[in-house]
Amino acid sequence: MGLKTSLGMFIGLAFPAMAQESLKVSSESKRVQVALTTEYSYFSGASSLSGMGPNFSIRYAVDRKLGIGISMAQGLTIDQGLAALYSSFRSSVYWALNGSFTKENKIYEFAGRPMISVTGSRKKLVYLMGSFEQYLLNGTTQVFPATGFSISLGMELFRISNVDVIAELGLGLLVLDNRTSIPFNARLGGAWSF
Repeated sequence: MGLKTSLGMFIGLAFPAMAQESLKVSSESKRVQVALTTEYSYFSGASSLSGMGPNFSIRYAVDRKLGIGISMAQGLTIDQGLAALYSSFRSSVYWALNGSFTKENKIYEFAGRPMISVTGSRKKLVYLMGSFEQYLLNGTTQVFPATGFSISLGMELFRISNVDVIAELGLGLLVLDNRTSIPFNARLGGAWSF
């Protein structure tokens, strides 16, 4: 027996005069996710650097398994007082290994009034993210641009109210002039779906 049938029977028994009204079910799909995470980055190569700071990202679900997105991050260091170590910009393609990028909600209405909103149970989301990256590394006298790519593995750990707690680990390759650097990134934070 489905939820619609159960609600209809309850309303019919509890409120016979209202049984004439219809129970309407509608669904909505949430495709946009906005995330705010804390990012730790370590750059190995010619010179080792590390920093931590905020990362803001937006992802759009093209379908259940494919997403595209952009993100911006600011790395801070406290080695010689608080200073900006880098700014980064990413454009990414996401592929769901398990679960779905879309979030489905069913809304049950009676007499034109929403009664219950049910978020469908789904598998825990695990995904790969391939990114093209642009870094602006702050030097003592000038800014050094670095370009590269990265691969990250991410997952939704759990949900608190309307916030999905997410974690991502990434490894990349950056080219700065004729030198290369290998950045390692770890991100942890919250994501909201719309």
